[in-house]
Amino acid sequence: SNDRFLLLAGDQGVSTLAQIQRWGEPKISKHDTFSIAVNYHSLAEYFHRIGGMGLLTSMSDPLFVVIVAVMERTRSDFPETLHTFTTVLDAYEPEDIWRLVSLEEGKQLSLEEILFLLKLSNWDPCNFHLFYQQIRDHLTKASSLQKEHLYEAIHRTNANFYYVGAEEGDFILNLGVLLFELEHFRDALVYFQHSLSITGEKSQTYSNMGACYTKLQDHTKAKECFDKAKG
Repeated sequence: SNDRFLLLAGDQGVSTLAQIQRWGEPKISKHDTFSIAVNYHSLAEYFHRIGGMGLLTSMSDPLFVVIVAVMERTRSDFPETLHTFTTVLDAYEPEDIWRLVSLEEGKQLSLEEILFLLKLSNWDPCNFHLFYQQIRDHLTKASSLQKEHLYEAIHRTNANFYYVGAEEGDFILNLGVLLFELEHFRDALVYFQHSLSITGEKSQTYSNMGACYTKLQDHTKAKECFDKAKG
């Protein structure tokens, strides 16, 4: 990289000498594979010693630590990077929104409160999934403005969706259901078709598409979808 290197990383680990002393020797965690918590303090120190910059959040919790590091450059060389780290990552760490959402999970929230949490989490699909059923339950009494905000939230959340496995097609299906209930039938069709491309043929998805085409007065395509839904 010719010394033009920026590292942005986050995971479980330790970021202070006190945490390292409490941590002791590194331990292997076994799950589907295995992992070892990261010593971010050492990584930051490495970048400092080679004349670079290693930034760690000031109140890091071993549950999730964030580091920003630049090779062979100092803080004075990257004032905008330092400013962004201070005002965005250090002021409001990713773990903070996780804790906030965890506190609210299971509670009955208003649609305004849910949309506020989603906005704070930068439209995280995992958080949207947690509150999907509550969002749907609120739709019948939602105001026009709330529906506009939800419409925007759906698209922003979808933009952050990263496909991993076929089962996640149901998340896209759920977004389509909300769009259908918001009466954005063409948008809903796009999401249902995307869901099909991920999960393969599913009767529920075809049934939902048939309902969309019915609302759009395209009865030929509606019949095709309903026939596929019946198998």
